[in-house]
Amino acid sequence: LEYGPRTPIRGYTLATVLLIWGGLLILGAIRRVRRKQKGALLFNLGFLLLALATVEALAANKLKNSISYPIRPASGTYTQKDALMGYRGVPNSASRFKAVAGEDTVFDVTYTMDEHGLRIRPPAGESPPTSSVLCFGCSFTYGSGIADTDTWPWKLDAKLGDDVRVYNFAYNGYGPQQMLAAIEGGLVADVVTEPATHAVYLTFHDHVRRVSGKGGYAVNEPRFVLQEDGTPLRKGRFGDEATNVWSARLHRLLKHSNVAQLTMKAVTPDQYDMPLFVAVLKASRDDLRARWPDCRFHVVLWEDVSPWGAAIKTELMEAGFEVWRAGDLIPGLDEDPAPYRIPALDGHPNPKATEALAAALAERLGAS
Repeated sequence: LEYGPRTPIRGYTLATVLLIWGGLLILGAIRRVRRKQKGALLFNLGFLLLALATVEALAANKLKNSISYPIRPASGTYTQKDALMGYRGVPNSASRFKAVAGEDTVFDVTYTMDEHGLRIRPPAGESPPTSSVLCFGCSFTYGSGIADTDTWPWKLDAKLGDDVRVYNFAYNGYGPQQMLAAIEGGLVADVVTEPATHAVYLTFHDHVRRVSGKGGYAVNEPRFVLQEDGTPLRKGRFGDEATNVWSARLHRLLKHSNVAQLTMKAVTPDQYDMPLFVAVLKASRDDLRARWPDCRFHVVLWEDVSPWGAAIKTELMEAGFEVWRAGDLIPGLDEDPAPYRIPALDGHPNPKATEALAAALAERLGAS
């Protein structure tokens, strides 16, 4: 998950398989013709597979990125499948990633996970904490491309002092469905040992797609559907839609297709995704308040060029949420976002951005 989305999924493997089978079918057709037998069907199928192989190869080139990862952990040591969350970090692991673009190092960091598979927090202070702040979101909150000590939840913990414990429940590729799954499924209650006074969910427009399974990671993720009363109900995983062995195999094949990846990138949120997005956030807020009545739920909206930024803010405010724009919390972000981004990482916040965000949140949370 850390490096897969930025390179062609399975590279040219599927294109190679299609090329081989297409070539074999055409050779078979030629042999049948030489034996004075009909080979048109084999030839046409072979030609079709060769055409698909070409399209797959072209899509792979489209997905290529200048970033490569000369150092990355072995498969299964960083991310693992999880029945509740779809996937999560491997507990008690330390995974080093080095990303380079040409001869330049983009980042060289180690992600350290605690016994729950969450990114680690600062060491406990001398006095036990009396309250906690819960942080949810995706790679922006998890801290993709930055060190453990540079994530905004870590910095927020340090700024709020020993009396407050800050928990980072985010992970790469997560959406609001993982937040609700963690709350409903008991993960949050099992991990948090102090009363939660605040929950902060950092979001941007792509989360509206992810909650409906359009985010590209969704096969094993928790799936929620809207009921008639407007509340979300968990119904297994997105991958459960594959009801038999052949459709399941086709589903897995498409997941590894570069063409499918490009198609998913082109899918935008629609009017049917927004109600589910808002409902999942409402359920998350209400479930947290049911356990901790004094817990205030805040939404940080990391707006971008997408017109969905303004729509998300409007919908959430009409639903009674407190929404803080990242551009209002981080001075200069709206005018020039470049100084706050990790180079070549699609706008992920760098330590300068997380420092400013943590400082603004500490001031607002400390005053409320």
